[in-house]
Amino acid sequence: MSHKETFSIHELHYLIGAFDGELMPGLPTLDDIVTASELIWTIAKEELEKKGLVNEDGSLTKAGFVIVETLKEYCLGRTLVILNNFYFMQCRDSNFSILIVDTGQGYQLVKISPMSRLLLLQDKLPLVTRIPLEDEVDFLTERKQLTPDIETALASVQALMVQYYPLEQMCETRHAALLTASYLFVEEEGELLGFDVNQEELYRFSQYYFLERLYSWLAIPFREEDFENGSD
Repeated sequence: MSHKETFSIHELHYLIGAFDGELMPGLPTLDDIVTASELIWTIAKEELEKKGLVNEDGSLTKAGFVIVETLKEYCLGRTLVILNNFYFMQCRDSNFSILIVDTGQGYQLVKISPMSRLLLLQDKLPLVTRIPLEDEVDFLTERKQLTPDIETALASVQALMVQYYPLEQMCETRHAALLTASYLFVEEEGELLGFDVNQEELYRFSQYYFLERLYSWLAIPFREEDFENGSD
């Protein structure tokens, strides 16, 4: 089976039922997709049979077992980072991540290493490889005034949504919401702007600080000297 196999949300919920899973953090829940018809689950099973993951009697094939184990790692992961339609779940017992990609037509699933995470960011997210302005060596963030033009830019397809959920830590405190982060990033007139969704504040980010936050949240190893003049 190709690692680029695409699954419907119903197929994914059917598969996590193999270990009595109920929640895939960040993805639609059963309550979100509830339907009065059992036909949708029959269709999901038939599609999984076609993919070679489920036998006619409902049992898992060898390939199906591998996918279910990968989904289990996702469900039990310790940190979730969402970058637009990319869902990175840090595995509990390794440096690998389970990546789920929302293609708009379904979901793709793959297990990736820290280096693969870095290469994916550099390939898919233009802001990661932007060339910083000269003055970005002088600050980490600067507060900015939100203007109509910036609001339009933040709402555009060029904007990058970043959401950070340290799930393991969140389970250990009554103030879980304080541990999360949610930003919209966009480049406007050469400046890297980040809108803090939780605080409803706009900041200008240096490229170094933007990458430091992103790499830290995604558990990608780095050294400060890797960011010469605010860039990697």
